[in-house]
Amino acid sequence: MTNTTRVTFQRQMRSVQRDVLRMGALVENSFLLARRALFDRDLDAAKAIAVQDKQIDQFYRQIELACVNLMALQSPVTQDLRQLSAIMQLVRDLERIGDYAKALGQVAIKLFPYPIHPCMARIQIMSDRCRAIMGRRN
Repeated sequence: MTNTTRVTFQRQMRSVQRDVLRMGALVENSFLLARRALFDRDLDAAKAIAVQDKQIDQFYRQIELACVNLMALQSPVTQDLRQLSAIMQLVRDLERIGDYAKALGQVAIKLFPYPIHPCMARIQIMSDRCRAIMGRRN
């Protein structure tokens, strides 16, 4: 890779990394909306998840395409290939978490007319633990 090509590649990688961070922030917010919808019985939060899910899906397609283009057009070195592969796996997992948040929002809407079930306290504990896992920074 020539120096100019390398600089272009690094610029495009930084752009992809910024998009991954934006996507991650949307997924985290969707998770929080799902939590509010389920445990605070907030129907507006449940409805907002669907809008964010579309944005998450768009980021997923955009980032995956950018990674494939970088692999195909820039001839990245081994370390870069590993990073691109990791990013592609990460955005696939983030997209799936966004889908789960959307499904929880739909469940919250269906449960809304009914009294709160006693098991919801335990489910809230599980939700808080999942949130703690998602928020860990290594």
